[in-house]
Amino acid sequence: MRVAVIGGGAMGAATSWRLAKRGVDVVCFDRHSPPHAFGSTHGESRIIRTAYFEGSFYVPLLEEAFAMWRELESVSGSQLLRMTGALYIGSASSEAVVGAQQSAKEHGLDIDVLSAAELRKRYRGHITHDGDVAVLDRQAGILNPEGAVTSMLQLVPEIRRNEHVATVESLLREFDAVVVAAGPWTPELIDWLPLRIERQVHAWLSIARDADWFGRTGFQSSSASRSSSATPTASRLSTDRRSKLGGITTATSPIRRTSGAASTTPTSIRCA
Repeated sequence: MRVAVIGGGAMGAATSWRLAKRGVDVVCFDRHSPPHAFGSTHGESRIIRTAYFEGSFYVPLLEEAFAMWRELESVSGSQLLRMTGALYIGSASSEAVVGAQQSAKEHGLDIDVLSAAELRKRYRGHITHDGDVAVLDRQAGILNPEGAVTSMLQLVPEIRRNEHVATVESLLREFDAVVVAAGPWTPELIDWLPLRIERQVHAWLSIARDADWFGRTGFQSSSASRSSSATPTASRLSTDRRSKLGGITTATSPIRRTSGAASTTPTSIRCA
């Protein structure tokens, strides 16, 4: 069987890798040369969690994914996953806090529930409201997205880079099946899907050398929710911007070190 995969980002690269492992004759197409900065899979970090507040039905998939990430590290010789833990911060009735505890309860996950006082003592980098609660998801961490794409595509026998696929039908003459993983270009290939493309901007910030409270032990990867809709967790670097960042969660990981001083690499994801 021959399969074409359109798109070499995280989804397309992963699909191509797993198909190739199963013995499928797979070819991955990308209009650029992955990894690149024109889609969603770029930069140095993305958060991965297990106690998913969005729905406990995700947990078995996530537990399977962790094993696959370690498998990919083993066969590629690259470090892709750094376990850091993650915090869900909000009121006791907030979506993130309630949902994370529900997922943990249903699947027996390793979590800690921290009061505001415990949170301030353990993670000084977070600004905490009186009455806040935090759920510490121990089975969580940071992934290197560009490294992941590189590692997965190294295991794919054929990649056609810088090749624009105009239509799905054009590939069906050569392949038995086509997988569309084209990200924001999907509407060009499947025009009957009611998709709306939304731009999400990621930023990576260098941290001052004397900001010891923003290091590995003082600032956990986080997801914040203070009501039924999520609002951000703010650090001491952005106290005056708390109300301007609604709808995102922030994750940080001390990946880079320069001249002996630790730097953190933040990324953000949208809370549902």
